[in-house]
Amino acid sequence: MCVLQSFNEYFTVNHSRLVSLWRTAVTFRHQFMELKATTDHELVTLRAEFSRLSRGMNAACLNLSTQLRSTNVKHQVFITDPLLYVTGRRNLFFFVSECFYTA
Repeated sequence: MCVLQSFNEYFTVNHSRLVSLWRTAVTFRHQFMELKATTDHELVTLRAEFSRLSRGMNAACLNLSTQLRSTNVKHQVFITDPLLYVTGRRNLFFFVSECFYTA
């Protein structure tokens, strides 16, 4: 009887510990899957935002390039006049900043 009672106590204690460990593992798995799903969603959002900003910057650069090539006279004035050069750079900087911070 004493051996059987000792075995039952041992089994009960270890069974409780095993169930507790299993619950902890299931909780960890659930939290991990939730974190993974959230991370995947955020990465998709960041990729889309990066693509949008890249297109905006590309359009701004193309627009600037087109404006510089529109006429030789404007191009020469732009290069020789430091005020126009600084103004053009400042406008591009503000456009890029606006693209990044208005998301």
